[in-house]
This record gives sequence, structure tokens and C-alpha cells, in this order.
Amino acid sequence: MKLIFLFISGLFLIYANPAIGQELSTPSLNPDLVTWESLIYTSKSFFGTATAVVELNTCRQPDIPDQNNNHPTNASGYTSPLTDRFCLSVTNAIKPYLSANRFYQTKVWFSPENGRASRRLRLLQGKEYYLKDYIFSPTGVYRYRKKPANSGEETAKPELWSNTEKTFYSLPGNIPATTIISEPSLILYYLSAKKLKSGTLPEEIYVFHKKQYHLVKLIREAPIRIQVEYTEQQKGQNKLVKKEEMELASYRLISRPVRENNGTAAEKFSFMGLTGDITIYFNEESGIPTRIDGDIPFIGWVHFNLRQIMRTDRK
Repeated sequence: MKLIFLFISGLFLIYANPAIGQELSTPSLNPDLVTWESLIYTSKSFFGTATAVVELNTCRQPDIPDQNNNHPTNASGYTSPLTDRFCLSVTNAIKPYLSANRFYQTKVWFSPENGRASRRLRLLQGKEYYLKDYIFSPTGVYRYRKKPANSGEETAKPELWSNTEKTFYSLPGNIPATTIISEPSLILYYLSAKKLKSGTLPEEIYVFHKKQYHLVKLIREAPIRIQVEYTEQQKGQNKLVKKEEMELASYRLISRPVRENNGTAAEKFSFMGLTGDITIYFNEESGIPTRIDGDIPFIGWVHFNLRQIMRTDRK
């Protein structure tokens, strides 16, 4: 059966180690430093191919639907109405040669000045189908999962899927209540919106992913020189082809789960579909995340190479 990937339009932060429970300083991010609004990455291995499309926009967060009154309408609790949000979307197409294709779409609404997430929507279609809606509140994260109740519902719009589940993940007691809770894909924005200096301590960010809070450390390692090839464009201008050797700063992502001793197994951290030992290679002169390395399930170790960038025209 041909899969039709449904885009949900409009719905849709490592060990100098402060102990968990110690409050991190509030990130100070400058959206004017972000030079891109669209990034396209591709990768290929012996076991398959993968593509990631990243888009950054300003947008209004949609209203939170009534979920049997299990949370207040303004559950994010930080700004009402939510008119000052940015939204970042990541679309992944993972095509293993020996397994079913998988299509993921994630969209996150967040505050551009500090990276605090307020809402996250995630859609999966392929071997499995589900839509997960995460509402970030000062006391924890509400998660609403929908999936088809049967094969007949797989071709219906996700909002019509009838198998539903509601869960609340309270903020662990060892995370201060005033801590900024972000979302993994926003690490790309974080690197772009903050000038990180060499020789400084690792940057640290709390994120919520799937069913788990994580403390993520961005550890700056030795730069590398690699050959790059991608196209660059700004609206109303011709495409430029960048094909040259570049020196790139490298940031390794080290994560550990934040949980109280309740016996629950920790969820594995992932970033843009990548797991394991993840490194982001960043062109500090141009402000562009140029390559991302990590492991993709069913495909293996890959280099996610930048192939296309659309420059921002927000300035």
C-alpha cells in the first residue's frame, strides 16, 4: 500500500558535572544570530538512506484541544496568548533496505529567548502509526497519544484515530521548578542562537523526550576540516553552490536520564532520528550546522551532510 505522509499544517538543550538538582542558569538566546530558516540533510549507508528537513518559523501555537478536561486550556502556563513563539519542525524519511520505510514529523513551539518548549507534536507513519501531542507545563509534561485502532483507520486523518492514551510526566523532584525544559531538536537552534566560546565549560540543557527528562551536555571538542558541498539561497536570490573545504567546530552530545528512583527503565535519548554517540559540526563563521553524525536505527552509523540551506529573511 502506498503511504501518504500527512503533514499536519499549523499543528504541529553535557561532564564538569553539576549535580542534578542544581539549577542551571537560564539560557540567553538571540534569535537574530540565527542565519537559516530551512536546512536539508541527507545520508546514505550500506543499509539504507535517510533525509532530514529542518524548518524554523515564527508562528502562533494552536489552541490546546479539550482532552476531557484533564488539563487547563492554557496548560503551558508561561504566556497567554502564545503569540511570541517560534516553531521548529523536523521531517525525517528513513528508508532501510531491509525493513519498512519510516516517516517522522516533529513540530515544536518554543520561546526564542530561552528555548523553553511549550508544545510538541510528533507523527509517525510507516511500519507503525501514531500521533503524540506533548503539552509542557510548569509542573510537568502532558502526553496524548493517538493511533489507528485497526488497519482501516490507517488511511484516515490522524485526528480520527480512535486508540488514545493520556499520560502526565511530572517534573522530577530533583529538577528545580524554575528550570527551562526544552526539546532535543531545539539544540540546533540553541547552537545557532548563542555564541559559544572555546575553552568554556560544557553547555547544559534539560530536555523532555518521549517519556523521559534528560540532562544534555554540549561538549566542545577539537575542530575538524572536511569537504562540504551544498546549495545556499535567500528568498528572491539565485542559488549559490558551496563546494569547498571548511573548518568546523564540533559539539558532542552527552545525555543522561533524569529520574527519581522509581524502578522505571530510562528512555533512550535521540536527536533528529539519531541515537548513540551524536556530534554536531558547526560553521561558526556562517552560523550553519553543517554535519551531524550518529546512529540511525535500521541503517547504522551515518554522516547527516547538509545539502541545502535557505537563509533567513527575518532581519
